[in-house]
Amino acid sequence: MMFIFDLNVLVFIIRMSQEAFSMLTATISVHSSSSFSCHPITEVIQSFLDTSQQLEGVVCASSKHTTTALIVNEMEERLIMDLEKWLKELAPP
Repeated sequence: MMFIFDLNVLVFIIRMSQEAFSMLTATISVHSSSSFSCHPITEVIQSFLDTSQQLEGVVCASSKHTTTALIVNEMEERLIMDLEKWLKELAPP
């Protein structure tokens, strides 16, 4: 079974000096073959920001899926193993 999640990444760019407000959006598709997986998306978001050529703003990442979680943390193997173990104990498959 293949799981596909679309993450909506919103970049709000506020230019106070020009009193202008603009918003850029991007969608990141994440593919997974299991019900639990961790995916680094920092580089994808950074690439989007580099392409936008904006120096100021706020990044807001969200998912349309109720079973998707966004966690800001280091991609450390032991941390991911602990997270998977905790989630399986909390809600067994």
